[in-house]
Amino acid sequence: MTGVQTCALPIFSIAAASIVAKTTRDAYMTEMDKLFPQYGFKKHKGYPTKEHLEALKTYGPTPIHRKTYQPVKELLHKDLFTYDD
Repeated sequence: MTGVQTCALPIFSIAAASIVAKTTRDAYMTEMDKLFPQYGFKKHKGYPTKEHLEALKTYGPTPIHRKTYQPVKELLHKDLFTYDD
């Protein structure tokens, strides 16, 4: 192998891993749409679309939402300080 071909191998491996990760995540989000259809995961795959952010505001976060994601973190923080009279 030449130096160029040897250097390119890690790039192809990273690209392939990225494709596998994305397709795996997309399949997972399609399955999660069956559990949480009101969020539209099948459509936006969990990306922060307007629809997804509106669902978060309306229904709150699910157990699969990342608590470190800023919109979820804000909702959780807000809920800590909301009191019903």
